[in-house]
Amino acid sequence: MNYIKIITGILSLLILTTNSVDAQKKHKKKASTTKSKAATSTKGKKKGKAAAPRVKPLIHATKDAANDEAQNYTEAETSTTAKINPEDTLETKSVFLYSAFKPSLKAAAKINFYAATPVIDTTRIPLTYQVPSQNLFFSYQPVPLKPLALNTDSSLIWNNHAYVKAGFGNYSTPFLEAVANFGNPNAKAYQVSLHHVSSKGDEAFQQYSRTGVAANGTFAGKRNTEMNAKIYFDNNTQYKYGINKKDTFTEDQLRQSFNSFGFDASLHNKAPNKYNIIYSPELKFNYFSDNNRANEVSGLAKVNLQKINDLITLNMGFTADMSSYNYPTSDTSKVNIQNGVYYFDPYVGIRATKLTLKLGILPTWDNQSFYFLPNFTADYKLNDKRTLLQAGYVGHIHKNTFRSLVETNPFIDHPTDLNNTVVKEFYVGFKSSAGKHLNYSGRLGIKQWQNIALFVSDSATRKLQNYYVVNESELHALQLHGEISYQLQEKLSVLGSITYNHFTKQNDYEQPFGLSPLELTGSARYYIMKDILLKGDLFYNDGTYYKTYGMAADKTGSALDLNLGVQFNLMPKLDLFMQFNNIFNTNYQKWNRYQVLGFNVLGGVVYSFR
Repeated sequence: MNYIKIITGILSLLILTTNSVDAQKKHKKKASTTKSKAATSTKGKKKGKAAAPRVKPLIHATKDAANDEAQNYTEAETSTTAKINPEDTLETKSVFLYSAFKPSLKAAAKINFYAATPVIDTTRIPLTYQVPSQNLFFSYQPVPLKPLALNTDSSLIWNNHAYVKAGFGNYSTPFLEAVANFGNPNAKAYQVSLHHVSSKGDEAFQQYSRTGVAANGTFAGKRNTEMNAKIYFDNNTQYKYGINKKDTFTEDQLRQSFNSFGFDASLHNKAPNKYNIIYSPELKFNYFSDNNRANEVSGLAKVNLQKINDLITLNMGFTADMSSYNYPTSDTSKVNIQNGVYYFDPYVGIRATKLTLKLGILPTWDNQSFYFLPNFTADYKLNDKRTLLQAGYVGHIHKNTFRSLVETNPFIDHPTDLNNTVVKEFYVGFKSSAGKHLNYSGRLGIKQWQNIALFVSDSATRKLQNYYVVNESELHALQLHGEISYQLQEKLSVLGSITYNHFTKQNDYEQPFGLSPLELTGSARYYIMKDILLKGDLFYNDGTYYKTYGMAADKTGSALDLNLGVQFNLMPKLDLFMQFNNIFNTNYQKWNRYQVLGFNVLGGVVYSFR
């Protein structure tokens, strides 16, 4: 059936094609017949009369023989026709007009651009920046009074260069400090430092010297960790010059020379790891000795772990602080004292919008004694977001070692026993700020000491230049502490601190020998210009108690010490400095019979290898 349909369709197509061709042929014949009749009619008209003219426009498309391109022409034919009249013998006239077609575009409106400069916009858009106040609070530790009030800045400030600072002053005071830094603190950084200062006063044996060398290193590790290491050696030498002028001593009998060698190492991660844990193990070692055959070996191992999230911090720490102290009793024998403190530090920290709590205890082993020490603090932020209210009940063990006692009073004899001090404190206080630059804080607390070290002059043997260490079993005090700071960028900084102790209870001794009830310290740094620095330090001490020849308690006079200094740039790489100590020229005594040096001046140069 499909084949039949196809054949039928083909035949139908052929029939339609044949019919179309026949129709075209008939149309051509008809057109030729019409042309012949028109020609015959025209000839007849030439012989007739003239009739009314008629214009017939014709449009023809022709091709110029001289040019292959097609062009359009307009042909207008004008003919005079009339009714056919056999007597009209005039010929019909035709006029043909030929004209080349010239295309043209209609005129369009143009956009005119003028080469004029734009008008300058002189309006100013006000930009307002809200910079929050940086409320930074630092625990300012008062600097103890020394026989020479010359403080060397031992803090590690990273500057990738080296310098040498050298000078000389009255009281035969040479001064030298050299520091060299290497590396990159973001990867590996090193610092090597050296310092020396010595003086000789007007009194017999009133001289001292301090020399030290240290090397620090910071190493950035993988996984956002950092390791810090330090190795150091220090030598401090002074004499027990608080003797009676009628007594006769040699230098060897009065010399107190102490050597300290040690290293510290610590490791910590800069940010919590993927488990939100911060770890910080620490290791310390020190060997301390003097020129009278006493020595002490100390070691500390500490590890601390913190689990942190948005609201709660869990802390677990452990510290082991051990030391072994040896002192001679004769030319051939020594006594050894072992001293160890071990404690855990678990606590929970809770952070809310305005309230921060720390809840913990310190299980502590002090040699053969055990203590549960409190560790509770609370901070509450007021609505002004500048004031922080504080309260707490805290405790800790202050370990007394041969080294720590000598750092407090370098004129002591060898201690025959080492008892650690248990400290407990209940306090309330606040921290706040005024404006963008002024910060201040205050604290009022009730403080308790058990087995606190006191320093008593040896009045029994009439050797008042010697001090020996005793322990007060229980001492209570009402303590007031305040701090204030003003910071104006890096141009001006002012710090101040005051500590007042009103001793209320004491069991074993009539006075807290060696402890000052009032201490006031202050410091200021001011850059007058970029290359001119002024600095000043102020110290005030209300005096300390001591024993007289008659075993009675007495108190030294108050001490006021003002120091001023200036440093300015003389030329590239070279600075000059001047230091004025004890400007009031007061011969005050921190320890009885040991007056400090009077007014002294120290000047020199600082050469930088930048």
